[in-house]
Amino acid sequence: MSLNEKEKKTQPKSKRIVLIISACVVFLGMATGLIIWQSQITSKEDTPEKLMTRFCKAMNDKDVNGYLDCYDPAFVKEGEAKYGKQTFIDDNKQGLNSQKDFKATIKNEVINGNTATISYSYTMTLVSSGKTSSQTITVQLARENGKWYIKPVSSTTTSSK
Repeated sequence: MSLNEKEKKTQPKSKRIVLIISACVVFLGMATGLIIWQSQITSKEDTPEKLMTRFCKAMNDKDVNGYLDCYDPAFVKEGEAKYGKQTFIDDNKQGLNSQKDFKATIKNEVINGNTATISYSYTMTLVSSGKTSSQTITVQLARENGKWYIKPVSSTTTSSK
């Protein structure tokens, strides 16, 4: 076998190797880019502060789906199972419709990995009486699959006119 024949037989094999290596490099580059992009989105969107912003917006927009989306999915499923899905949704709609001008201010925040505790105070006007209600609430949060959720709450309530 002459040198030219060997070159011809090895050339296609070396081209395949180069093509495979090139494809791997492109794939790794795309995967790395996707991971970086995903981490940037998560870090921008999934913080306790952003959760509270979504919560306040849902309260003021009377958006029951947005409101319930702020809570731990297990808590929502438990409420739906206990009261029936439609009753649970209707009760939450009624609660949203009973208030207006909801404003919240975070007073304290402690994040520990995938859990957090925040204290915030809020004011709102009760539609039925026109009175202003003020509360300070401590909320337990949990991050699941990169998203923060509200756990059940404990609160201290004060009311004024």
